[in-house]
Amino acid sequence: MQDDQLDVLLLRDRPYDLLLKYQPLFELIARKYARAGYFPFEDCREMVQIINERFCLHIGKITRQFSGNVLVKTYLSAICRNVIKEYIRSLHRRDELMRCHMVCEPEYQVPVYARLVMLDEFSRFDKILILMGHKRHKLLLLMKLLYRIRLERTDLEAYRKDAMDYISEQILNQLNTDTRLKDKDVYSLIFPLFAIGEGKVSHPDTLRKWFNYKSAEVIRLLNGNPPRAAYCCDTLQILVERYFTEVYAGNYVPDFKGVDSIWENRRDWIHDGIR
Repeated sequence: MQDDQLDVLLLRDRPYDLLLKYQPLFELIARKYARAGYFPFEDCREMVQIINERFCLHIGKITRQFSGNVLVKTYLSAICRNVIKEYIRSLHRRDELMRCHMVCEPEYQVPVYARLVMLDEFSRFDKILILMGHKRHKLLLLMKLLYRIRLERTDLEAYRKDAMDYISEQILNQLNTDTRLKDKDVYSLIFPLFAIGEGKVSHPDTLRKWFNYKSAEVIRLLNGNPPRAAYCCDTLQILVERYFTEVYAGNYVPDFKGVDSIWENRRDWIHDGIR
């Protein structure tokens, strides 16, 4: 019996024996990533253990998804590489986002790998916004207000086309320039827009509770299940601030460009960045 035919039988009937058989292959792949500098050689054994745990956790799914179009060895190698890549991203995601945010010095250049991580996070953030449907306009508007990112008329009009009938230019200017405003002041100033747009918003504190709930939902989705990241309120703010900095600078186009006029009109915005 050919070796791959035996592997197919092991995958179906005795998957843990198959896992034991391919331990040397998993270690070889882990060492290749260690040689590339993604993690120390002494972590290779731990990396193999993580691969084994993921294999055991998803054994049913791994067995079901095997189509037979490739060798079992090739199939397991791909799973192994995907686990390692995800582990590397989880190691670097939070630290690299913090570093990407610290760009106050002109000579500072974001490392290539850090930028790849950052762009990947932007894309994941976009997908979460898309899942929220029309509520994303409200969430983005409140994020910009509460994270003190410059607000434009287009942000308000994306939520409600006649927004400027309820929020004066004076209030918009105050929201963008008055550094003494506290969060409760921001909620009070923007409240009339939501009171008109949503009859159920009866008090500024209703906005605060909604924003806290939605922010927690975004954090939960970014972190994943099982966890692949460690976002909290502070790091979500860093992500959003960096996201808009890159969008304003023309360095990033959201994945849902063309879906909403807010992104179609991006080039007409005043790119003042984060205040």
